[in-house]
Amino acid sequence: MKRVSFPLAAAAAFLGWTGSAQALPPEVACYVETPALDQFTRPVCSDSHYSVGTTTAVFEVFNLAAGVAYTLDWDHAGCIDDEVQCVLPIASSTVSGSMINVTVTVTNLATSEVTVTSVRARNLVDP
Repeated sequence: MKRVSFPLAAAAAFLGWTGSAQALPPEVACYVETPALDQFTRPVCSDSHYSVGTTTAVFEVFNLAAGVAYTLDWDHAGCIDDEVQCVLPIASSTVSGSMINVTVTVTNLATSEVTVTSVRARNLVDP
């Protein structure tokens, strides 16, 4: 599986931004594995292709401050709590596409601040 980065985080790193007084809140983004260059997106990531089968949907939590402890509680049974990334199989469908909805509750252990973030992955076969 290839590793890709969230466009906003990549842009910030390219511009040399190291942080600010107002940090972005944690959020989850995803991509559906394809032969093309995949990028994390939100609130929906999707793939449309011409073959029936199963691929993977990759979910990752972004905007976690360095040096800060967090708990990550994923609502999907296939995800492991406290892991930043979750990879799930997703079948394809010709009608409306197979969907996986994922919600992560992120707790900053230093401040007790809780953030709930969600994303949806969709895999559709074009007829």
